[in-house]
Amino acid sequence: MYDIFPDNLQPRIEPIWPWPVVVVVSVLLLVIVLRSYRQRVAHLSRGTRFWLLGLRTVAALLLIWAMFRPSLVLTETDERAGQLVLVHENSRSLDLADGPGGLTRWETILKILADNQDLLDQIKEKVEVVHYEFNSEITQVDKPSSAADGEMTAIGHALEYLTRTLQPDVVTGVFLFSDGAQRALPPFDIDPRGAVRQYRAAHNAPIHTVGVGSSSLTDSTMDQIAENLKVNPTVFEKNQVLVGANIRALGVANRDLTVKLMVEDPSIRDPNKNNMKLAAPAQKLRTTRTQDVLPVEFTWTPQYAGEYKISIEVEPLEGELITTNNVLTTFVTVLKGGLSVAYFDVWRPEMGKLAEVGRSPDIQIDRQIVRYRGEAEPTKIQDEWFEPGRYDVYIIGDVPAKVFGERNLRRLAEAVSQGAGLIMTGGFHSFGAGGYATTPLQDLLPVVMYPTEILNEDELDESLQISNPVQMLPTAEGRGDFVMRMGNLGDDNTGWEQLPKLEGATKLTPKKLGLARVLAETETQQPLLIAQEYNPGRVMAFAGDTTYLWYLAGFAKEHQQFWRQVILWLANKDSQGDDSVWVKLEGRRFRPGQKVPFTFGARDEEGKPLTDVEFQTQVVGPEDKRYPVAPQRSGDLNFGEFAESALPGEYRVEVSAVRNGKPLGYSAKARFVVFEQDLEMYNPAADPSLLQEISSVTQGRFLLPEDFRGFLEELIDKGINRQLTQNKVVSLWDNWILLVCFVGVMSTEWFLRKKQGMV
Repeated sequence: MYDIFPDNLQPRIEPIWPWPVVVVVSVLLLVIVLRSYRQRVAHLSRGTRFWLLGLRTVAALLLIWAMFRPSLVLTETDERAGQLVLVHENSRSLDLADGPGGLTRWETILKILADNQDLLDQIKEKVEVVHYEFNSEITQVDKPSSAADGEMTAIGHALEYLTRTLQPDVVTGVFLFSDGAQRALPPFDIDPRGAVRQYRAAHNAPIHTVGVGSSSLTDSTMDQIAENLKVNPTVFEKNQVLVGANIRALGVANRDLTVKLMVEDPSIRDPNKNNMKLAAPAQKLRTTRTQDVLPVEFTWTPQYAGEYKISIEVEPLEGELITTNNVLTTFVTVLKGGLSVAYFDVWRPEMGKLAEVGRSPDIQIDRQIVRYRGEAEPTKIQDEWFEPGRYDVYIIGDVPAKVFGERNLRRLAEAVSQGAGLIMTGGFHSFGAGGYATTPLQDLLPVVMYPTEILNEDELDESLQISNPVQMLPTAEGRGDFVMRMGNLGDDNTGWEQLPKLEGATKLTPKKLGLARVLAETETQQPLLIAQEYNPGRVMAFAGDTTYLWYLAGFAKEHQQFWRQVILWLANKDSQGDDSVWVKLEGRRFRPGQKVPFTFGARDEEGKPLTDVEFQTQVVGPEDKRYPVAPQRSGDLNFGEFAESALPGEYRVEVSAVRNGKPLGYSAKARFVVFEQDLEMYNPAADPSLLQEISSVTQGRFLLPEDFRGFLEELIDKGINRQLTQNKVVSLWDNWILLVCFVGVMSTEWFLRKKQGMV
């Protein structure tokens, strides 16, 4: 049979739908045209019928032609030599000796290339073999380097470069030698998965990956990594601060690790001297596995306000190559006015929920659970609780006076006279029933107590209690008081009825002679909260002991706010204010190159935000280099973003404000650290899964080092063509000619129908 098409030109049909569907639709279209349209033009002359029916049939055939989407494929031969591209990683993680026979990963790659040089020479007879090396950058080389010394592994950046650089019609294949772990910082941290898909869209040549290195670290890799530093960024002076972290130990099974908490000594201002001092006794941790994670926790009590740099450090072990990740550093702001609270009570729900206030960074609550009812060994409260100046506020719950003893109660009264705060809460053995009428607290507590009210530990007197549920409501005087402010319950502070009722209370009678003020009462005007100032000390009597019900009913915020305000009032801190200009960082530790966001603002003497202020912001970096940062504003929020954090070290954000042409207050400052992270060696485990994905996306093969020779032999056996072929597709349907023909046929047919009065 005679072939009408030359060898390099072949027809191709790609129907818009499956073949059976397209054939059926085509037949139906022709049947509809020939049957229905013939009836519409039956009244016309024979010649007119012929032209109209013919034109409509041609239009249908043109549509059918487009549905079959015919084209011609022209095969052209390119005599230029193709390229086989060998790309090998050249970064410091390849210096790890986890290869066969104790070889490093880099030595493994060099050995693969050397052992297969004979096969590569055979391939060179057919195609050009090109070598590239990459770490953070990628360059073409004549031969592999003698050492791997790159600081980063930017696989995505390398793939993006190959996509732009390699000629699609020349490259026959790519081999990528790597451990598969992407370790890169901006601007080289391009996602390898996205980059390989872009490569696939531009190139038909597959990428075959050759993985080196182990995905699990062994005893050959010794490393101690301090991570997950946990500390409140804002604390108060003389309050105990918990500092915790995890120590990840790799390749150091059954070894002792020494961990230290180091805190900045602000008295050492010489930049040439180390100002980090041991803040707590060093701790010894014992590892049990090759890969172990050990938690560590220290306590630190700052004595003075200020900003402190703190670090958790692991002492390096002999033979440990990477030590930059042994130290974890951040900053803590220590404010004045931190409160220490001593809380004495029997164990009950009220004690548990009230102690939640101690989670605030500025309030620390130390609890003493008291046992006295029928206990073989009743609780003995130690004298140290009442050392002068140790606590700012004392809370006494359902604890009789005899538990404290005469001496401690006298010391407590002295503490109040010197400025400490005291509150006693309701209970069956508090106030008069607890025997306080004959103690030094008789003159301090703002309620009437009688010696005749005292009860034994196993006695209860219902006449001294309100047994029915009561609603706590602010009095007219209390409604405007700091303690009773609860704006989220209503702007007029009358929303207290939303809170659950208390389960009874102790009956209290305010002292008539004195300055006692009733701040809260029941619906029947029975006093619940009574306050009195002794200048400088402050005292309260609270009849309730079930405010925990607010917490359980979904009013945790209101519960915590009430007790926080009580403690602040007792400690004379109800009027404390903040600096007029402030700055707040969203973190204190950042990676090199990571953006550092911060917010800032100004407030008046009443703490209200100021909007008519001009701000100047800058960041002072290592070596005192200054970077101006443009302040930005969105609504009432002032913010900035520092992006030049490539250099590890300490940085300081400074914000100053001008109002009405005059400086406002002092400049606000906050420090942060860009930590020195050896990204390439932080977690040097190989990642073969990424290499497998790269090969899969490009229809290549993932190879182990021992598989490389066999794969090259397979390529040679199949034959590597020196000549490259290109297929050029010429569409016979998706072009302007078909469109012009269709429009011309339909326009002519419409003109004839109009001429016959059919339009």
